[in-house]
Amino acid sequence: MMLMGFTMVTAASAANPAIERRRQICVKAAQLGARAREQARLRSIHPACGSRRAVVLRNVSTEIPPLLYSFPGSGNTWVRLLLEQASSAPTASRYLDPSIAAVMPHECDNIETRSSCAGFVAIKVHPTFAGSMAIDSGSGRANFVGANLMCGGAIAKAIFLVRHPMTAFWSDYQRKRLHRAGRAEHNHHSAITTAAWPKIRPAWEREASQVYAVEYRDMWRPEKMSYGRWLQDHPGSTDTEFLKFEELIDKDRRTDALRRTVSFSGFEVDNRTLECAFLHADEPAMHRPRGPNLVDATVAWRLQLLDTVWRIVGEHASKLGYGKDNWRRTALPPIGRVDLTQWARPR
Repeated sequence: MMLMGFTMVTAASAANPAIERRRQICVKAAQLGARAREQARLRSIHPACGSRRAVVLRNVSTEIPPLLYSFPGSGNTWVRLLLEQASSAPTASRYLDPSIAAVMPHECDNIETRSSCAGFVAIKVHPTFAGSMAIDSGSGRANFVGANLMCGGAIAKAIFLVRHPMTAFWSDYQRKRLHRAGRAEHNHHSAITTAAWPKIRPAWEREASQVYAVEYRDMWRPEKMSYGRWLQDHPGSTDTEFLKFEELIDKDRRTDALRRTVSFSGFEVDNRTLECAFLHADEPAMHRPRGPNLVDATVAWRLQLLDTVWRIVGEHASKLGYGKDNWRRTALPPIGRVDLTQWARPR
């Protein structure tokens, strides 16, 4: 199944030769990256933190980890690195991305059964496709069962990683555009240049208003079996934790935000480990560069486009504390806790 430039492995596709070939490509990328990962770990010595933590799948717990549930472009890969460095446990995924496997080798793991999910700190999944979940016949609640089976359909918790949609859309568009251009190995750490921008801009504006905005709006609707349905069926704070990307780039709030998230995943760590996680998760291969010859979000979002997209996404983004004009780095949105009752099932 293709999803906005991702390949998602489903239970129905597990025997598909094309998917199996992709898994082998993923595994090969992980193997080729092993030496570079170890060298990077040993080079990452910090006076206060030492070297980067080794991440090991220990299977010491039978607990099912939470989803790390985010719209593409919300910083999922960076947050996976943070969680891994804070907990020393790996994250998992369904997308078999070779560029990520080179840094996080458990990207390639099969996580369809309950036992295969044990030991992870979180499992990456994106909500931007209809029918991502189905109704579990036992509980009557939405879960990852049927064609999109994960962890034997026993997932009970989700971390909703959210980011202002304007910055998330632009971040993911760059990844996807560079992937289409045949630069998949660079799509997480490359950017669109000002020289290429005049030709790219019309396509970006169409995609922002007709694809990204619509998918963002729809994922909050319960009938789409995505974000909105999960929140209706798992309404309590024991089931769902919201994490704002903006919290993690705020040095005054980031440690508390990461502590809360790691604790939700079942790991308790000290302040020093949390602070060191930010240092050690600073992986160059996962950062998009900035510079005078590169297009940033302030250029991409013309006022007319911003107005058009906000009319589509504003109802849902505002529930998270986001506004049409508070997406720039100089005007970060309020960083408050999200009220889960906003998505309560109508009585």
